[in-house]
Amino acid sequence: MNIKKYTYLIWILLTATASKAQFSGGFYAGIIGSQIDGDATAGFNKGGLNLAATVQYPVSEKFFMSLDLGYAQKGAQTRVSPGFPRALLININYIDIPLCINFYDRQHVGFTAGLQYSRNVGKIRQEIVQLGNSTRVFGIDAFENDDVQVVLGGTYYINNIFNLNVRYGYSLFPIGYGKGSLYKDNAAFNNVLQLRLGIIFGQEFDAPIKNKK
Repeated sequence: MNIKKYTYLIWILLTATASKAQFSGGFYAGIIGSQIDGDATAGFNKGGLNLAATVQYPVSEKFFMSLDLGYAQKGAQTRVSPGFPRALLININYIDIPLCINFYDRQHVGFTAGLQYSRNVGKIRQEIVQLGNSTRVFGIDAFENDDVQVVLGGTYYINNIFNLNVRYGYSLFPIGYGKGSLYKDNAAFNNVLQLRLGIIFGQEFDAPIKNKK
């Protein structure tokens, strides 16, 4: 992982935010629930951390573009419960760079759509344990370092600084290949849910947020 390169990118984002009045920017922190479609398991059981810096630029009264630079822990995991230990764990650390168009409707609510490029920045961890039951766990045989996802989301603006954001992402191209996959060419895809708290500075909406009477 090239720490200097990513630190420099963050510095550029924050400098642009501070030097241009029309820009706003800030940070997100939250949790991830993820799975890998194609590993012969199901469920958003793999928890992870998401941290991101963001810059935003208004393109109209109700729309703004956003560019993030974030760190995300993704992967897959079988459900763990008493008497039923974990059979599969896949942990992948990504740098995420989503470019999105965002809509805000004055009543605290916003919507997001865009594309995200992700790059694996660490050693991929995969643990498979056959538990002796009738269900065989396959995992992923080969991983790709790059991922391109379509992202969709919704945001609740608590005020002009704080917001709660929910985002969903799905791979457009395979992130790996596994013999247990039912997809074409044994492909596997990231399937990710995020819940985040955002702190944004310099954000101005087209009208003050007013509570309904």
